[in-house]
Amino acid sequence: MEGQRQSPLWRTQRILARFKPIGASLRAAKILSGLSMNQLFKPILAGATLCDRMRACAGGIIGIALTSLLAWLLLDDWASARAVGTRAPAPVLAMPNQRWSLDFVHDQMASGRRFRVLNIVDDVTRECLRAVPDTSISGRRVVRELADLIAERGKPGMIVSDNGTELTSNAVLAWCGEAGVEWHYITPGKPMQNGFCENFNGRMRDELLNETLFLSLAHARVEIAAWVEDYNRERPHSSLGYATPAAFAAELNKQWPASLRPTGSATQPIASTAQMRKTTARL
Repeated sequence: MEGQRQSPLWRTQRILARFKPIGASLRAAKILSGLSMNQLFKPILAGATLCDRMRACAGGIIGIALTSLLAWLLLDDWASARAVGTRAPAPVLAMPNQRWSLDFVHDQMASGRRFRVLNIVDDVTRECLRAVPDTSISGRRVVRELADLIAERGKPGMIVSDNGTELTSNAVLAWCGEAGVEWHYITPGKPMQNGFCENFNGRMRDELLNETLFLSLAHARVEIAAWVEDYNRERPHSSLGYATPAAFAAELNKQWPASLRPTGSATQPIASTAQMRKTTARL
């Protein structure tokens, strides 16, 4: 394995085999050694993350050290690129329509036919404004969905997305000019600059797409719509003070009536360009 990439699973087995705890670390080592590989790499464990369970079991400094060790073990490669710089700032005003973010998530049906879902998220209220599944979604389709959404909710201060072909098409660029909407493209290779939608996509994949066998596109549309309805109206969100996105949005609408809301596009930058550096992990 010398000079070659080593998988996280192989490195974990090697570390556990050589790990010789001393004193108080014995308790932490037993917890880590007692985990099966399926448990170690499964992203969701009965509603609690693995790190939360380990921290609760080990407690105190041992728990913190243990979770740090786990995070290091799960690195994809010895040398990983880390961004040095500021993260995307939060919107200036806490009100709906301050900033929307877009992204695609992909899956396939039981027949093997692939489809994609266009997700549109309000970054302030965390609402999923649209989840559009289809086998093909062009730039013109993106424009139609955004136009319908603006007719329902009003124009956003800014839209954020990656540099995908559909989102940088002539149809999207022309629509931005006609509608007077500011569109911000994140730095290529920096998905964390579109973190709100990336986080939502991860939840959808873990809780719905990976757990459901879609028999047809119509079936996928029904299941996705039901999941989005539950996400918006029934599920508490920790970053919203454990209110649901719909309830949080309703409260903001009371605080910010239409007559008091500022007009025009947002001027707050989404993220500064980050420099890259290499960090090398060692056994």
